Amino acid sequence: MQPNFQDNRAVKLEKALSPDFIPLFGGRPARTARIGKDDSMDLKIVLNTTKDVEEFLAKF
Repeated sequence: MQPNFQDNRAVKLEKALSPDFIPLFGGRPARTARIGKDDSMDLKIVLNTTKDVEEFLAKF
C-alpha cells in the first residue's frame, strides 16, 4: 500500500549527507591568502568595462 502523502522537503537528508552538498546559508569558505592589489585592480577594471552580469561572468 502506498503512503498517502507527498514529500515536499526542499533538502532531503540523503542529499545533505553527500560530499558535494553546499548548504544555502553555510557562509563562504575560509580564505587562506589575501587578495593582492593586482587582483583587486583587475576586478575593478572588469567591473567597469562590462555592461551586464553575463558579460562579466564570461570574462572569468
